[in-house]
Amino acid sequence: MQGAFARGRVRRETAAFAAVQKWLGRGLALLALGLVPLAPASAETLEVSVANSLFGGHPLVSLRPELLPKWADVLERYSVEQRRAAEDCRVAAQCDVQLWFDILAGLRSKELREQVEAVNRYVNEAPYVPDDVNYRRLDYWATPWELFRRGGDCEDYALAKFFALRALGLSGGKMRLMIVQDLELGRPHAVLAVNVDGEILVLDNQTAAIIPARDLNRYASIYSVNEHYWWLHAS
Repeated sequence: MQGAFARGRVRRETAAFAAVQKWLGRGLALLALGLVPLAPASAETLEVSVANSLFGGHPLVSLRPELLPKWADVLERYSVEQRRAAEDCRVAAQCDVQLWFDILAGLRSKELREQVEAVNRYVNEAPYVPDDVNYRRLDYWATPWELFRRGGDCEDYALAKFFALRALGLSGGKMRLMIVQDLELGRPHAVLAVNVDGEILVLDNQTAAIIPARDLNRYASIYSVNEHYWWLHAS
């Protein structure tokens, strides 16, 4: 029985990875042709070396993040909108993102674990709205401002947590946005993995609890990304 379950899991993980390979086609095709150099090892990759075993996955290769257009696009839009929002709050008595800035300001003196817990709790309060309803698109990666104003789906929660912790001073090398296959629901999902004092914690909009990665068996890692690299994974 256990062997049948294991074989079923492998089939599901393999199918999920194959689907993402097709979806990411351009980057993988360039890699196969030898046109994409592998990213060199650095402090950023070594900082999260523990995350290499996230959800049973092993990294195949790390590529430049610009090969993932949605990630490059949301990084650029976040940078622009952050400056604009900060300026709006300086010139107006009240602005619609003032609470967000106040929460981050109140967390700056806290320990990292407390910051992680508070950010996870606050972001998870945003309403869940699928991309096809919210943006009339199959997949859209939203900035925190878009999430708080319109709601969002799983990767939007993970992105908001990533940007919040970066604003609080946590190195991007200690975090990865993880795209995973939810083996229980049979669909892709997104979470944020954070290195807190050497322990990889998972921030997930599907649960209020922050869970150590070693205790999560329902997810199979597909790929992960931070500001510097993205990794393709396989089981």
